[in-house]
Amino acid sequence: MSHKDPDYARLLRFRKALRAFLRWSDERARELGVTPAQHQLLLSVRGHVDGTPTIGDIAEDLMLRHHSTVELVNRAEAAGLVSRRPDPNDRRVMRVGVTRRGDQLLRQLSSIHLSEIRRLAPLVDALTTE
Repeated sequence: MSHKDPDYARLLRFRKALRAFLRWSDERARELGVTPAQHQLLLSVRGHVDGTPTIGDIAEDLMLRHHSTVELVNRAEAAGLVSRRPDPNDRRVMRVGVTRRGDQLLRQLSSIHLSEIRRLAPLVDALTTE
């Protein structure tokens, strides 16, 4: 398949828009007193159907190594954002849940992120249909 200059320009605009959104997202998290990684952790935990993923589930979602995920969960737990408890069926497996404080922060962040995504949707659509 042969690509034309407009394809490269469209790909550049798309990647630039993604990077701008991620930078914007990181700034919103920091404004609320959490790191971007903690924000992603909260999304991972709440995004699982039962709301109690394992460390392995979170590592997969965040594309991190297991030990890096453990450290992230340790820091988030110390900050009062998540809690850990053993799986009732396999005590070797740890389940992670969002605390009340973590849930409040995630609700705030999700509200502004969903508004921003709605605002950006026409721009993304234009990039894919040119």
